[in-house]
Amino acid sequence: MRIRTLPLGLVIALAVAAPASAATRTETSTSGDVTATFTYDYKKSSFGTYDFSNLHVTIDRAGIRMVDEALEDTQCNGCSSWPADQGSKATQSVTTRDLDADDELEVLVDLYSGGANCCWFSVSYRFDEAQNKYVKKVLRPGLSFPYVLKDIDKNGIPEFRSVDYRFAYKYGSNADTPRPLRIFNWDAGKLVDVTIGFPRLAALDAADMYKGYLHYRKVKDVNVRGLLAAYLADSYNAGNGRTAWRRVVAAYRRGDVNKKIPGDIGPHGKAYLQSLRRFLKKLGYYHTK
Repeated sequence: MRIRTLPLGLVIALAVAAPASAATRTETSTSGDVTATFTYDYKKSSFGTYDFSNLHVTIDRAGIRMVDEALEDTQCNGCSSWPADQGSKATQSVTTRDLDADDELEVLVDLYSGGANCCWFSVSYRFDEAQNKYVKKVLRPGLSFPYVLKDIDKNGIPEFRSVDYRFAYKYGSNADTPRPLRIFNWDAGKLVDVTIGFPRLAALDAADMYKGYLHYRKVKDVNVRGLLAAYLADSYNAGNGRTAWRRVVAAYRRGDVNKKIPGDIGPHGKAYLQSLRRFLKKLGYYHTK
């Protein structure tokens, strides 16, 4: 189903026009002897939440405060820093978890950089025993939000189940460009892409993408190039890249990627095939198998 969202600027304009009230939210995550607290101020109206400010994080370890600092806008090279949950009580922007099974707890604070549909990033804190302090680092690449943090392969180390939002807007609008599966492991402040190690999950995601393509190719004025791009990426991670590529070429021959919808952008037809292969190679998806 295609879901269209209001531009963020319009949402903010509506919120400003409506009666607003100020609020402060405090989020706490505790595991073992580590407690992380994340607070921020914001405004809210009947149209939603906006104008986030005074983002602050503290980390207490065994009763001793080790971190007590503001999260400034420079965390993502000059972009805005908003809480990823944007005031929602259904989710939480701070997590305390042992991410590498070393019996040491890490802290993650998930943030949002602003914009209609993108992007999220996470600030990580890991304890360095030699320095007796927490080392802060912005995770690159970023995670989507909300992600799932779960030990998928039952080896004692949790994985981050996320999506690859580098596909957003590549071959159409946000609604027309679903993101393929992406799974990470944590490595001392870095995220390591391990999606290829979970071929069954990648195959299931690919199947969902292809099912969506089969449905929407019959619907007038619907762009399926984004669905096929995500399907192909998932298929390479599942070890079915060659079969998937033949299906994408077949879609081209049927004219499914030639449709130019009013307001649509990006390459079509044969140029789409060439662009898609270059894009997947650049991102590391393209494999020979």
